[in-house]
Amino acid sequence: TAGATPAQAARLGRAMDKLDQGLGWAPEEDADYSVRLVGHIQRDAAKLWRSCEVVMDYVMQACAAAGEQTRVCIAKAAADKVEVRRSLDEQIKKVEYAMSAAAVSLSRMTRWQDSFGKGFTPDKIERAASLVAELKRSRRKLQELIQRSLHA
Repeated sequence: TAGATPAQAARLGRAMDKLDQGLGWAPEEDADYSVRLVGHIQRDAAKLWRSCEVVMDYVMQACAAAGEQTRVCIAKAAADKVEVRRSLDEQIKKVEYAMSAAAVSLSRMTRWQDSFGKGFTPDKIERAASLVAELKRSRRKLQELIQRSLHA
């Protein structure tokens, strides 16, 4: 029988063998034996029921703990996502500020170059323009990261 201990299974097996063999008992012995067998089976069933209750209690506690742990993990993941988004927003603001400062600087350099005819070499102006282009690429990458974080 499923869930029975080896001793219980052996006792039930011996009882069934005796019933099958019909060892020449008198009918009243057979009735007593059947009653005792039913009593043993009922006690074994009660023990099995109690052990099932213990297992069910354990499963309920384990499921509750797993549910709580899942809730905590989801809350942490959500908080991490918010923090990443905040960090990306902060970085994009810094890049935009650097872009505007570099654009103003580049504009001043070209105006001074045109006004005074000297002072800034084409290399310096080219480097400043390259810096502005690099900052624009960085801003685009940050914006893509923000979009991905929104859809993740």
